[in-house]
Amino acid sequence: MERRARHILVTSIEAANMFRDTLLEFQKELAEQASDDPEKEYQDLQKLENLFSRLAKKYSTCPSKALGGSLDWIYAGIAVSDSPDILNQELVNAIMSAPKDGIGEPVKTVFGYHLIMICDTQIHIPRVKKTTGTQVPSVPGIPGVPK
Repeated sequence: MERRARHILVTSIEAANMFRDTLLEFQKELAEQASDDPEKEYQDLQKLENLFSRLAKKYSTCPSKALGGSLDWIYAGIAVSDSPDILNQELVNAIMSAPKDGIGEPVKTVFGYHLIMICDTQIHIPRVKKTTGTQVPSVPGIPGVPK
């Protein structure tokens, strides 16, 4: 399973909890607004993601703040670097165990405290790397499956 994630990185648990409380209150206010629109739940999630993105752009200490805290699609086994960049195995594990469509508890890593939002999920389909030399032909319509 792949998860499209955003995060806000801060240096203190107090700041992480403050952002979490703000986002949860906003989510609660959205849920309390009555609507007959069948798309309301999706639209509310988009509004929550937009607020999360704005908070990340303004307050996150991670370089991903320029992208609204977007970490793109993450999956178990993704290649990560232990250098202090953006992503390490601790953060991948936290993303894979975070609740979908909500804001979980802040997670501490070597970078600081992360507030994680899982915006979407999908089945992970490993990408086949193109290699030089002979390649195994595939069955029409099913990439990566030999004839």
